[in-house]
Amino acid sequence: MKKDRPNLDKLRQLCDELTDRDSQLKKNAAALWEILELLRSVNDDLSRIRPKDPRVEEQLGECMTDLERINAILEQKGCKKVDHE
Repeated sequence: MKKDRPNLDKLRQLCDELTDRDSQLKKNAAALWEILELLRSVNDDLSRIRPKDPRVEEQLGECMTDLERINAILEQKGCKKVDHE
């Protein structure tokens, strides 16, 4: 049984590392979803702006298209928001 001890210690170490990674991934994902919600809000705000200058309107449209591409990426990759404890 003593020969199994190093293997058990290594397994515990790997489990701890996975737990740390999982925790960090959850934090990263939560922050990214908050950023995405803010981007959606910005896109909505931009859509309500009615500039008189056609060049400005075109530039706003390009910005909104870029923001919409973010949502398309999420859909293509099958991303979905999940609640974490």
